[in-house]
Amino acid sequence: MTGYVKPDDLAKLWDISTRQVQYLCKHGRIEGVIKFGNTWAIPENAKKPTRTGKYKPGRIVKSVASNKHMDMEQIVKGSLTLDLLSNRTILNGNDLELYQKEFDVLFFLAQNEGKPFSAEELYAKIWARPMSGDKGAVQATISRLRKSLAPCEYGIVTRRGEGYVFTNLTNL
Repeated sequence: MTGYVKPDDLAKLWDISTRQVQYLCKHGRIEGVIKFGNTWAIPENAKKPTRTGKYKPGRIVKSVASNKHMDMEQIVKGSLTLDLLSNRTILNGNDLELYQKEFDVLFFLAQNEGKPFSAEELYAKIWARPMSGDKGAVQATISRLRKSLAPCEYGIVTRRGEGYVFTNLTNL
C-alpha cells in the first residue's frame, strides 16, 4: 500500500520500539492510521507525537505535602528547571522527555543537592518499597538521567561508598 509504512519501519525512523509505535496507534496518538487484521498502516508523513504534559503523580509527589523538606514546587539550577506541578524538565530552554521515575529521582536529588543517597535509599524513597536485591532499576534510571543531563552544568555523580549526588559539575 503506497503512502503508508509498517510499525517496524516507523520505529526505526523515530528511534523507538515497534511496541511503542503499536501502542501509539492503538491509543489514537498517530493521525491517519489504518488497522489491517493484526497490523497497522501508518501514513508516511505521520508526525511523532510529543508528550502531552499531563501530569501523572508518582509516589514521590504524594509525599511532598507530608515532608517538610520537600516543599519546593520548582527547582532552577543553572540552565535546568524542574517544575513539579507541570511535571516538566527544561534544559537550555528545551523540554526534556523523562519517564516519571526519572523525573521523580531527579527532583528528589536536586532538592537534596550535595547529599549522597545510596541505591537502596533512592529505591525506598521513589519506588516506595524496600529494594529486593537488584539495583538495576536505580542504576538504569541514573544512567538515563546522566545521558539526558549531559549538556547541563549540573548532574549526578557517584561518591564511592556513599551514593548518588546531584551537584554542580563545574565545581568538581
